[in-house]
Amino acid sequence: MTQKRKNDRPHAKETIASKLTKASSKVKTRKSVKKKAVPQGKPSPRAKEDVQNSELSEENVSKGKQPQSKSKEAKTAAKPPKAANDEKKPLSGKDLKKHFKTKEMPWQMQMRLDKLRNGDTQMRREYIQDMNFHKYRPETITLYLTMILKFFACIWKKPEEVTDSDIREAFRFFEEDLHWSCSYLMLIFSAVKFFFDHTYPKSFKTLELYRQPHPQPIPAVFTQEEVRRIMSYATDIRYHAFFVLVYSCGLRAREAMRVKFSDIDAKQGLLYVINGKGGKNRIVPIPQATIHVLREMWLTHKHPKLLFPGYKLYNVQKGKQEGTTNKPVSYQTLLVYFQKICVLAGIRQQVGLHTLRHSYATHLLEEGIPIRVVQEYLGHRSLATTSIYLHLTHKLKREGANTLENLMRDL
Repeated sequence: MTQKRKNDRPHAKETIASKLTKASSKVKTRKSVKKKAVPQGKPSPRAKEDVQNSELSEENVSKGKQPQSKSKEAKTAAKPPKAANDEKKPLSGKDLKKHFKTKEMPWQMQMRLDKLRNGDTQMRREYIQDMNFHKYRPETITLYLTMILKFFACIWKKPEEVTDSDIREAFRFFEEDLHWSCSYLMLIFSAVKFFFDHTYPKSFKTLELYRQPHPQPIPAVFTQEEVRRIMSYATDIRYHAFFVLVYSCGLRAREAMRVKFSDIDAKQGLLYVINGKGGKNRIVPIPQATIHVLREMWLTHKHPKLLFPGYKLYNVQKGKQEGTTNKPVSYQTLLVYFQKICVLAGIRQQVGLHTLRHSYATHLLEEGIPIRVVQEYLGHRSLATTSIYLHLTHKLKREGANTLENLMRDL
């Protein structure tokens, strides 16, 4: 019998990770080839200059020159003293993205992604136009466009060259190698499916089979005492007014950012939420105390339209921001400030601006407000979404436990 040669073995299918490691090794070998080897007998001209300029060279020692040694006192004296204003500034939106970036891609894919972001093709314009025809919101269009660019940065092929195995390998790479979360995987899956369903119609078996679970974690909720303690640490009237509005009306953070004074009916105590999540409008009650806080805050900027405008400049001498823009304040700015005051208030759990909305719904149910009314205030389509807050009401749990004890007492 003839022995099989090693070259006759079937080649294993190359994965995305192996291709990227091969590419990085090629780059390293190219860099090493470009470096010129210096002969061992003769020192390089750069080395001669270093020896001549060194303080311990033979010429300097023979001339009686002593090497200058900088003491610790001289080094500290050379450094300029730190100014009082050189304190750590709060992280900006870009710094937050760098600091909390968990969904990192290999550097080769990042370079590809940068190239795709700078490009502009007819198919990309059609993809955006299809999403506009489908009445997607601008935020959704931006997310889908980012996700589809990440997908093509991974496979690095033209749409007409994409196969089912490419899609299968790409999602395996996202899930097993990059460890992306379920929500992030479903987001990129939805963007890819929309592209191959509408913009470039093409059927793939993987897109019909792929699924991810939708976990519903129990949201974090503040107690009423914790909410008041957090508000007491919000010394800036702009942030304080924003947090009061979110909690007292149960708004989403981005809904509160877009609120205008024309949306408030002070006489009837109503707030008109325009163009909320899903493009829905709703009416929620607003307390008179909240309206008073918003009026005092508006006097600090007097913007003709926006209630929470972004600020233009940061005056270093006065230590405050001045001037306003025609855009709402940044979400990241509000989030950073809120997380800081939560730490000062002694909150140890992971919280965000949406925690105020969860607390609003939970506290209303604790005080006996019907769940149907709370559903309308929050703008939920399904009652099942609002019923999650029933599990968070400690007061109702205590009352239910006491009732159960009374029922079972005589058994």
